[in-house]
Amino acid sequence: MSLELNKTAAAVLTAGVVAMTAGFIANLLVHPQELEENVYVIAGSGDGGAASAPEEEQLASVIPLLGEADPANGESLSRACTACHTFDEGGANKVGPNLWNIVGADHAHKEDFNYSDAIAGMSGQAWNYEELNAFLANPRGYAPGTKMTYGGMRKVEDRADMIAWLRSLSGSPQPLPTPEEVEAATQEASGGEEAESEGGEGEGGEGEENAEDEDAQDGAEEEGQSEDGGAEGAESSDAQGQSGDDSGASEESSGEQPSSEGSESGSEEGSSESGDAEGSESEEETTQ
Repeated sequence: MSLELNKTAAAVLTAGVVAMTAGFIANLLVHPQELEENVYVIAGSGDGGAASAPEEEQLASVIPLLGEADPANGESLSRACTACHTFDEGGANKVGPNLWNIVGADHAHKEDFNYSDAIAGMSGQAWNYEELNAFLANPRGYAPGTKMTYGGMRKVEDRADMIAWLRSLSGSPQPLPTPEEVEAATQEASGGEEAESEGGEGEGGEGEENAEDEDAQDGAEEEGQSEDGGAEGAESSDAQGQSGDDSGASEESSGEQPSSEGSESGSEEGSSESGDAEGSESEEETTQ
């Protein structure tokens, strides 16, 4: 029996040695060439730094909606939660705890339930309206590591109806938000919207100013070009005037040349006539 165990151990050791040796030889034979840059460039991953994370959308408050919320609709929405929770007084815990009298109670308040570390770490913090609102909107974002697998309610109206129904599950329901609290929540929400709109207007104003500056620069360039064109036109007209004067002067000089030629030809004819007269006189003297 011991011989068989020795063989098995030897086989395992031999296989390990062979694998290590093969890997060592492969590293010696193959030299992978590292790329200087990625073939596929991912947007936002350049040398300029990581792309800025998108701003988180502000969660809509349920405070202004609770006064007119519909608990009956909240009860119908809770049917999706019955697989993990019970809602009656003294109900048993399931995957999640019993939710009777949950509004206003502390986080991890039930001693007979094993809460996740995320919820247990919030012990002593009350489940008020806004805490329930944030948890119902995104349970895993509110308490990372929670056992709750529910994806969350996206519509703030549905969350308000659900919280209104949970509020009714108590012998002494928590009071609704006061008018002052409603007004404060409304102003906070409107303030965030105004800040976003002002940011957009500011960007638009900068765009308009840049457009005006560009228009002004274009206008100045066009004026400069028109002035250059006017100067060139004046220079060309002066050049044309000078060429006209030169042509007139050349015509006058050409007109004077025929007259001089005529005088020269006249003088030549006169000299020839005087020569003929002298020749005839000399012939008469010889005959005498």
